[in-house]
Amino acid sequence: MWREIFTALVAVVMFWNVENLFDPFDDPLKNDDEFTSVAQRHWTWPRFEAKRDGIAQTILAAGDVWGELPAFVGLAEVENRLVVSQLVRKTLLEELGYGFVHRESPDERGIDVALLYRKDVFRVAAVDSLQVPGVVTRDILYVRLNEIPGSDRAALHVFVVHLPSKRGGARASDGRRAAALAVLEAEDPSLQVQWNREKQEVWVRLTGRIQIEVLQELLRERWGLAVTFGDASVIYRETPVAAGQGFEAYLAPKPCWAIVRFLIEPLPRGSGFQYECKVSPKDLPYRYQNHVRTAVPRALEQGLHGWQVTDLKVTLLEGGSHPVHTHPLDFFVATPMGIMDGLRRTGTQLLEPILQAEFTAPEEYLGR
Repeated sequence: MWREIFTALVAVVMFWNVENLFDPFDDPLKNDDEFTSVAQRHWTWPRFEAKRDGIAQTILAAGDVWGELPAFVGLAEVENRLVVSQLVRKTLLEELGYGFVHRESPDERGIDVALLYRKDVFRVAAVDSLQVPGVVTRDILYVRLNEIPGSDRAALHVFVVHLPSKRGGARASDGRRAAALAVLEAEDPSLQVQWNREKQEVWVRLTGRIQIEVLQELLRERWGLAVTFGDASVIYRETPVAAGQGFEAYLAPKPCWAIVRFLIEPLPRGSGFQYECKVSPKDLPYRYQNHVRTAVPRALEQGLHGWQVTDLKVTLLEGGSHPVHTHPLDFFVATPMGIMDGLRRTGTQLLEPILQAEFTAPEEYLGR
């Protein structure tokens, strides 16, 4: 008499805290100011692409080491669906058949967890987000993966967990300074006051040493605060070199569907930003046109060199949605990628700040 012997199946799995996989676009609903082009990290789209490609190459290298690509990979510290989609769709991971699962979390920094999985081995049967009781942090991502017939893999219940860190000794922020600068910003919006939580610093935009001295004096006289300023950095701008088109078809993984095509044209200095839509509401409903209109200025906050893009006109030439697959946020994902594709084609050049002034005086005080 013979009986079956249970044989354990071995699969390669990974978990990786990729540490701040952020896009360079400012999200007003998240504390992601540190990862923008104007912040001290100077986080730009090319730097994001380099980090994205490095992560993909490491996952592939794990396959070389173990002789088999990971069946699934848990990721921690990813900002949003865009960065995970870029990791899968814009690298060799897509050609190797990886899909992904991601859900937004209530974490104040906006960092989430995600799961990459091999579509030739598993299919996603269920997804859920489990909140951590009593703490506002990233959710626990639950994914049920069922085996593909013939893959020799059993169904799995996967929990991707990134628990809150135990931090101590952090410097307390000075609320009085932040409040005082907020009042001054209301009086002078050009200051653009930002609080950097990671560095426990307040950032302001100034036009020179004299304005620094004026601010220091105002804070001392009105609030009794002694404030010092660190070394300043110059804020540049970018502008397109030539006209060109940018395109993005955000079609996978389902459910998602957003198609955009832009014409980007340079304008004379001082023109700022102009936008026009030439797409019929029959092709793209008004609600999605408004999503694109809102997303374009945000996408232009950083160009190829990491600085805000100005003196240009952006025209939406083509747009497409799907009655079933389009998600309300899909055009907020597709628009920045379409704009960046266009800027690569047009090229950009840096603009340095200058002060333009006009002086009037009696004729006898003027030279020839």
